[in-house]
Amino acid sequence: MRIQSDGKVAIRDLANGQLLTTSAVELSAPPIASGLSAASATALNEATDSQWEDARRRESAVIAILKTNDVAQHVSRVAVEFGVSRRTVFRWLAVYRETPQTSALLHRPMGPPVGGRRIDAHLERLITDVINDVYLTKVRAKKEEVVRMVHLRCAAQGLKPPSRKPILARLKALDTREVAKARLQPGEAASLTDFVPGRYRVNQPLGVVQIDHTLVDLIVVDEARRLPIGRPWLTLAVDVATRVIVGFYLSLEAPSSTSVALCLSHATLPKELWLKQRGLNCNWPVWGLPQAVHADNGADFTAAALRRGCDEHGIRLILRPVATPHYGGHIERLIGTLMGRVHLLPGTTGSNPQDKGDYPSEAQARMTLNELEQWLTLEICE
Repeated sequence: MRIQSDGKVAIRDLANGQLLTTSAVELSAPPIASGLSAASATALNEATDSQWEDARRRESAVIAILKTNDVAQHVSRVAVEFGVSRRTVFRWLAVYRETPQTSALLHRPMGPPVGGRRIDAHLERLITDVINDVYLTKVRAKKEEVVRMVHLRCAAQGLKPPSRKPILARLKALDTREVAKARLQPGEAASLTDFVPGRYRVNQPLGVVQIDHTLVDLIVVDEARRLPIGRPWLTLAVDVATRVIVGFYLSLEAPSSTSVALCLSHATLPKELWLKQRGLNCNWPVWGLPQAVHADNGADFTAAALRRGCDEHGIRLILRPVATPHYGGHIERLIGTLMGRVHLLPGTTGSNPQDKGDYPSEAQARMTLNELEQWLTLEICE
């Protein structure tokens, strides 16, 4: 596969050798064995820090073996280092070739696989019905509410209720896109698919992506009555080498590791479908996994879930030194430029009370969250 300058990809049909050109959005990953995806996600969330570090050490050793010419000698050396048999090391190699992710090398306990089904069909249907009726709704019920409702329905039908563990396992195995569509508002769900001292230099595109949050200097209104509902948060990702914005996430919720993950998802995936869903006829041929993500030391960037997610996909997480904002200069300047343009929109709050003056921001607010998202996209593309 070869990526062209216009964002299209050139691929070769292995059946007839023909060279084809297509959009990246048309490509998909090879099918994953049944249950493997859910097991991987569960392992990612439930592994202890010690278990995760062990998996990272195994991954480093396996990658070194894959790069060497003398595999047999290197396997023997790794076996001695880890205190395991050569057969175990070869098994690590086979597993990693099949699924080149850190979680694939986590220690697998004996017994049934994570997410395995040991519940009879009637109880399985009951749990599925409760998940659909209670969890996959705009009410955004908590997981414990699903457990409670399963137990109530079992009691009403004279069934022995399952423990919390299998119920939570089924919730974890749900497709994140489907969960987002069911629980979030359309604009939020679509985001899923949808220099100074210490100058930071990067020469390769997607070598380093900087991410940061900012409270947008604009009050947005609701879709139904067009009444002011507050200032949204913008999570922005910029490629350091090219200064191109590679993705963003807009929400009324305060920044979190989820905001970062959704911004990274938007940055990584092709934008054609995302733009089409918003009725935008513009070109944004920017996508791909960054080699590293550069951010500050906020709790949303140091969360274990984000660190492990980066490890899982081979992304290096770089946290800039405390009290050194100039190390994030690229994205800080870009945010400043964007907010300068926002100040020209109706409902702006200005960057400070002096800028705002007597301007009635709430009374002048006109844009919904979705309209602001469209405006930001056009500013980025043009």
